[in-house]
Amino acid sequence: MGSKKNKVALALALIVAAAALGYLGHGYYKASPEYALARIRLAAAERDLDGFNEYVDVDSVISRGYDRVADSMDKKDGLLSEIVSGLARLTKPLAARSAKEAVEKWVTTGGAGHDADKTRVGGTDLKSLGDVSFRGIKKKGKRGEFRTVVIEVRDKTRDVDYEIELLMSGTEEGHLKVVEISNLPELLDMLKSEELERARRLNEPVREKLDRAVKILNIEKRAVEGKWVIGDGLEIDVTLRNESGKNISALEGELVLSPKTGRDEKRVSLYYHSMDLARGKETTITWPVALSPLSSLDRTIAETPGDRIKMEFTPEMVFFSDGEKIELPRRGIR
Repeated sequence: MGSKKNKVALALALIVAAAALGYLGHGYYKASPEYALARIRLAAAERDLDGFNEYVDVDSVISRGYDRVADSMDKKDGLLSEIVSGLARLTKPLAARSAKEAVEKWVTTGGAGHDADKTRVGGTDLKSLGDVSFRGIKKKGKRGEFRTVVIEVRDKTRDVDYEIELLMSGTEEGHLKVVEISNLPELLDMLKSEELERARRLNEPVREKLDRAVKILNIEKRAVEGKWVIGDGLEIDVTLRNESGKNISALEGELVLSPKTGRDEKRVSLYYHSMDLARGKETTITWPVALSPLSSLDRTIAETPGDRIKMEFTPEMVFFSDGEKIELPRRGIR
């Protein structure tokens, strides 16, 4: 009888111990980055905004991210960078609200919203994030009271892998919550570089057609003295020849000015829509280029002789008299 009671007591003890271990194990897992990431992925898959917000502090992520990007702009040289950074801080509340709306729309529509303007944050379209797949956790650590986790994702749209460093804090409910993307400035720079390379590949066959259609023969600049206002500063003469075999009625392109002593460059979009250039003929187009007294680059360009400035004009759209045209899929890409 005593033996039976001992067996019952042992069985009950084992059940209690198993339950306790299960509870503790669940509590440990609940406080892990893996658990938070799993819940975020589930909420996004189910378009559950409340569930997403439970594990992602969207306000904090946007605010901290905005500050990090502004700080990275502060580190760049030049008065213009400082002015842009200052303006960015002044417009932070409005930009933060817009970014939050975009994130919420991305979550609730599964990354495929109908209003393109509402799904953009900076230069990134959140709809394209629908083609991002989670590959796993690459590294975990601690930073003060916060947990850090580096995740690796695959961007199918851009055909590239990249890392995102998340900063997480604990909650009263016992789980972790994302409060910051620590490497956001570097991530945005990387995405921008990848997007530029992708655009170059897309433009390449069309650019070859444009180069065959229009031959740039010469570029000269003339300073407009003492006029530091929009629309004045320089006049650029671009001499070109129509080698397309058809009459050209309009031309658009990008002018790049860069002093040979530095790496900075000024890029200007130029348009000429009153053209009547017969095939095989040459013409010279004069374009005004605005300069700003707040820009050290603009001052250098104005004061530097033309033979010490690299000047390039790249046609981006040629419109023919017969109604046909050749146009780059992505403009402003060199």
